[in-house]
Amino acid sequence: MHNQFVIRGIKAFSLTAIGCTTLMLALLSAHAAPQITSSTFFAAAPRQSGGLYENNRAPLQPGALLKLPPGSIVPKGWLLVQLHNEANGMTGRLEQISPYLKFKGNGWVTPDATNGWEELGYWLRGYVALGIVLKDQTILQHSQRWIHAILKNQYADGWFGPVNLRTAQGGLPDMWPHMLILDALRTWYEYHHDPRVITFLTRYFKFQAAVSPKAFSLGWGATRWGDDIASIYWLYNRTGDKFLLPLVTRIQQNSADYMNGLPTLHNVNLSQGFREPAEYGLLSGDSRYMAATVRDYREIRSRYGQFPGGGFAGDENIRPQDTDPRQGIETCGLVELMRSFEMLTTYSGEPAWADRCEDVAFNSLPAALTADQNGLHYITAANSIALPKGGRTLGEFSNGTMPMQEYAASCGTYRCCIHNYGMGWPYYAENLWLATPGNGLCASLYAANVVHARVANNVEATISENTDYPFNSVVRFTVNLRRSAVFPLLLRIPRWCNSASISVNAQRVKVQSQAGYMQLLREWHNGDVVTLSLPMALTNRHWLGNKDSLSVNYGPLTLSLLIGEDWKQYGGTAKWPRFSVTATSPWNFALLTNNKGNAVDISVRRRTVPADTNPFTRANCPLQFTALALRAPGWTADADNVVEPLIASPTTPSGKATRITLIPMGAARLRITAFPWVTHK
Repeated sequence: MHNQFVIRGIKAFSLTAIGCTTLMLALLSAHAAPQITSSTFFAAAPRQSGGLYENNRAPLQPGALLKLPPGSIVPKGWLLVQLHNEANGMTGRLEQISPYLKFKGNGWVTPDATNGWEELGYWLRGYVALGIVLKDQTILQHSQRWIHAILKNQYADGWFGPVNLRTAQGGLPDMWPHMLILDALRTWYEYHHDPRVITFLTRYFKFQAAVSPKAFSLGWGATRWGDDIASIYWLYNRTGDKFLLPLVTRIQQNSADYMNGLPTLHNVNLSQGFREPAEYGLLSGDSRYMAATVRDYREIRSRYGQFPGGGFAGDENIRPQDTDPRQGIETCGLVELMRSFEMLTTYSGEPAWADRCEDVAFNSLPAALTADQNGLHYITAANSIALPKGGRTLGEFSNGTMPMQEYAASCGTYRCCIHNYGMGWPYYAENLWLATPGNGLCASLYAANVVHARVANNVEATISENTDYPFNSVVRFTVNLRRSAVFPLLLRIPRWCNSASISVNAQRVKVQSQAGYMQLLREWHNGDVVTLSLPMALTNRHWLGNKDSLSVNYGPLTLSLLIGEDWKQYGGTAKWPRFSVTATSPWNFALLTNNKGNAVDISVRRRTVPADTNPFTRANCPLQFTALALRAPGWTADADNVVEPLIASPTTPSGKATRITLIPMGAARLRITAFPWVTHK
């Protein structure tokens, strides 16, 4: 890849993109006020060693993109609303109702206690990250109490946590829940630089290195060791301890084999485990490992995820014969997918992983939560016409009569999801911006925010990102610098956009019309403004693996039928209600299409809503759409009021075409998102 540079007083020349920063800095020192403009397209961000932020230490493969320290990014707009709702909702107040978060007698903070498993770690990693991203002193103080107690009560041989877990698997330790605690400790260290964390992790991994290899093949951890490997790399990059990398190889050789297909059909196992080969590939240097992660993800989606929203049919275990969009995925699975996508973005530099993260974040995650985040449901499906009280009895879901759908903050029914969902939005906020090894910045995920980071030769930079994306197509970046500096700025061009445009200080920059990153490399000055336009168009997608059903997108937003909702509290308390939700309007529609299979006569209406509201609700969503459809009387609900599997398309219509309303999927708590269709005559 080559660039063409035009510098005042110097003849135009070309050079490779990776090596250009050093040369430009030399030119700057020789010329008082050079005018440099360069744009380069990358299908993937190139791997490079070095950088101002933590990169992998040899022999690990260098990163393509690098995480900024927690607290570097200050969210604004709708994302800030989500984070505040989380702080005032389940994550921020879960200690009030969860028996697993009682401090006294908790096995994670009290030597020899047996109370505790995955719940505290699930909650704590999201809670710590939430406190940091919001700079919420109450949450930070509560986090500190837990962190200090955990660090204080490590055993001499490195073990920590409930004593019964030490022999829980036939005399061998259950180390799965420890992986979650390590995530919280890492975030804590990156924000507070607490040296005890390094000592703590070193002792614990020495304990791991001494256990029988069989321990890595047992229990929930067997398919989730990628979480542990990430923490080992994290520690190795800080200490260089030689025993750590052989431990990674030992884990990889004795845990579940993701190199030869899917070793599990549990949705959460897959959501976090499919990335493990790519993580091991950072050590091996063999491209086969990243290829295995890509292959596993494609298999999950092509076989079990043939519907919109970014999830797949794993409620709670995949049943190969049940892949209709009435099946869904745990809320745990949604946030684990997002985390995997965020991590794979940094490992590979492939922008497709960020696209996939947005798909889940915008379309499925908000639908799994009540607007105030005082409740969630276990399974989120692309097609869901009721969230009723009680269990389903007709085999619709894989774990039988467990109440799968109603909204509740219940630590009995929803032990995992209620504690784990909290990492979703804070981790998303942490990954809006990434550093480049070339001492620049990458806008990886788009939302309003302010980022504080170091660039070039350690110059402090602040970039304000103003946007209503994904409800608007324009993203504006204002650069603030203490002194002018040359550094690369990468902007992700999503796969769904084929007409992006970029301007710098109102001057257009040439943009490749394909998915990837546009790198802007120039001498940046205080007050420079970059405008990125990602025009959103209505597109159609046919899901051939699910009876050729049809979904409609507007940019990154998937659209769902607007269904009337009747919310009824049937239990819980005023603070923590349990709701059932049933439909009050027809839902069994088939979209009217032209002879090319595209929905016809769709119109969009944009409305102004207050900036401090949650746009992922029917009342506050700034976008509504209408489309032509006909009733599909052959498509009904079963005796449990669960939507029956899709009927084949093209279907037999009934009556005259009518105009239906569509809204973004994330704003629809009841929804039809994968439609049958009928061709317009």
